[in-house]
Amino acid sequence: NESLTEKARHQTHEYVFPKNSPMTSKALFIAIFILTVCRPVHAQPYEIAKKYYDKNDLAKAKEIVEEALDNPARTKDARLWFMKSRIYIGMAESQNNSHPLYAQALEAIEKYYQYDTHHGSLIKSEGLNPALMIYSGESRGGNNWYAKRYFREALDSYTGALDAFSLMKLQGLTTISMDTSAILYAGVSADRIHLSDTAAYYYQMIVNNHIININGNDMSDVYKWIPDYFLKKNMLDSSYKYLETGRIVFPNELYWYQKQLEICQKNGNAESILKKFSDITMHFPENYISFYNYGIALHQLADSKYANDTLQYDSLKDLAVVNFKKCLEIKPDFPNASLVLAQIHFNAGVDLQKQAGKVVITDSMTKKKSLEYRSQAEQKFNQAIPFCLNVENDFKSSKTFTKHDSTVLFDSYDLLLSIYKLQKDKTKMTVTYQKMGNYFENTGDHEKASIYFKKATE
Repeated sequence: NESLTEKARHQTHEYVFPKNSPMTSKALFIAIFILTVCRPVHAQPYEIAKKYYDKNDLAKAKEIVEEALDNPARTKDARLWFMKSRIYIGMAESQNNSHPLYAQALEAIEKYYQYDTHHGSLIKSEGLNPALMIYSGESRGGNNWYAKRYFREALDSYTGALDAFSLMKLQGLTTISMDTSAILYAGVSADRIHLSDTAAYYYQMIVNNHIININGNDMSDVYKWIPDYFLKKNMLDSSYKYLETGRIVFPNELYWYQKQLEICQKNGNAESILKKFSDITMHFPENYISFYNYGIALHQLADSKYANDTLQYDSLKDLAVVNFKKCLEIKPDFPNASLVLAQIHFNAGVDLQKQAGKVVITDSMTKKKSLEYRSQAEQKFNQAIPFCLNVENDFKSSKTFTKHDSTVLFDSYDLLLSIYKLQKDKTKMTVTYQKMGNYFENTGDHEKASIYFKKATE
């Protein structure tokens, strides 16, 4: 047996204990102790990277961390993700609050929270909050870019700030529900570079949460922007809904009613149009133009839809007259309302004359009926004249009317002339021709002026 053992030892170049040797177990224990306890101890990547980070050697720290994270066995090491976040924050701060670097820092700190099993103990022990640092840096970057009118870069930074803020909320690091300032300026930045869908995304956050003031600034323009955005996309229901929100939040603004009216007009529903006009005049009883527009809507609806329905036609025309007169009560020198009232009375007079012409006179009763129609027509013509003269007086007392408005004056003269012709009043016809000549003389159309001056002398 001993010879065989010796032979084996020479073959393997290892010392082989004799069989049943009492030293075998002890020697084995010592060997294991040397291999396990007394082997050299190597520092972990986190400690090495932190050492370089503390020396402000961010490039070397970054190299060590990313090399370690490339190792599948370390991809879930929360401490490495925490260190990566700190490194990229430092790099972003040194590079003018670089959004791309902050974005990588945010991704890293999200990974930290994903793999951390110690409930943020590393953040507590280090005494800093990377998410807050990213949020602050992105906010500074957004403000700087916005001030320089680099709106694309500003949008990126504000978006990054809001992403960091969302992480802070998720981790219970802030009790504030939303960063309204970053949301507003992200929307404005997107709007400035014509990214209307992106702007709408941020503006809707403001409107949906009924925020009416940010940093002392009234948000009514944002509330107006959203329905207009949907109106341009022909999404009428969404536009109307947001107009209603604006009307509730800012009830004293006419804008909401006018835009809702515009949507009703697009839909072509006459009843909803008239109802909206009624709402407007009820809520804004001093707005003369609303009464005028309501009158026009009634006037046009009667002519276009109810010309053959005498009862409905007369009802709409009467209501139109009420609104035009209310307009003139508020603003007596509004010539457009006076002209329309004159036209309504004139047209009514012409219709009565036609009725008189249709009467076949066979006896005293039919003759009386014809005379009544003609008398009523004359009354209507006489009611129209003062409104025509009001238009003339309005232009005499004011110099603020535009060239377009001045056509109202000519139309009033033309209407007067028609009335005087029907009344066969040559004296007043001559005076009116003279006024029409003066009108064209003042507008620089001397050829037309000479025609009317000539008629005045005939």
